[in-house]
Amino acid sequence: MSAKVFITQESRSSDYSSANEYGEVHFITGFEFSPHENSARNSDILDDLKKTFDVFDFRKDFLCLAGHPITCGLVMCRALKIAEKGGIDKINFLIWDGRNKKYNRYNLDIFNRLSEN
Repeated sequence: MSAKVFITQESRSSDYSSANEYGEVHFITGFEFSPHENSARNSDILDDLKKTFDVFDFRKDFLCLAGHPITCGLVMCRALKIAEKGGIDKINFLIWDGRNKKYNRYNLDIFNRLSEN
């Protein structure tokens, strides 16, 4: 089974097609975080996170943080919690390099070491 790239929030103004080099692209959510406490959108975002991490494979899949900072933060909190609980010590990321117009692969060691692969 091939790797998947999970992008935190879909944006109509961004082209994510070059991320396909690393795996099939999936969007965690299409919703913008709402500052309103009882927002149905925020509940939908949390549901989307749960569904994503039910299928996310830490050994081969990638996270690509894009969109609202709180949505990205929620994704990271969830990923770190699951990783810690499961004894997983690394998370794969794709980070956009605007200068070279490409994604770079990074591997985050939860114990504070970031390495470019």
